[in-house]
Amino acid sequence: FENEQKKRLNRVTNSEGVFEWDDEISMDFMAVHVSMINYWDGYQGFEQPPSGCLLSIQKTVTLRPRTEESEVINLENIYYDLDKALLRAEGKSELDKLVRYMSDEKYRTFRVELSSHTDSRNSDAYNKDLSQRRAQSCVDYIIAKGIDPIRIIARGYGESQLVNRCADGVACTEDEHQANRRTELRLLPDE
Repeated sequence: FENEQKKRLNRVTNSEGVFEWDDEISMDFMAVHVSMINYWDGYQGFEQPPSGCLLSIQKTVTLRPRTEESEVINLENIYYDLDKALLRAEGKSELDKLVRYMSDEKYRTFRVELSSHTDSRNSDAYNKDLSQRRAQSCVDYIIAKGIDPIRIIARGYGESQLVNRCADGVACTEDEHQANRRTELRLLPDE
């Protein structure tokens, strides 16, 4: 859920997509972001109901299978120091290019998935979390530059998509490990 101030609140549904509304979710939330493994994310806005009303809201968000093609762009120089999620100056420069691209009238309806990756050092669970923090640091930077958060998705893949032979137990140089600590960008056309 997302409100007008771009505050987000996450909830997990059951297998039918149903969840219980609780006190933490106030009626000022205006959009729903839906994600599911092997599907493109979906979004649905809704009108704010009058305060004090008891109601059931039913929305249908259609998700497309990830078999559909999308344009992939590898950003240059978005690399990270070992065990860090902080953006370097050269990474910010690349994200500034993305902000200009997303601000262009031609691409104002496009959404972006920022996919971050780690090297194989550390545990799978730790690397998954670290890569999610890296993706989120990119998203936070882009949002701070004025891009609507509903257009940006952060995904952390951990060490599951290495670009070289440097898996667990393989001796590699620091430069080889560095190549795996990266963020990639995928443009998602508006539905």
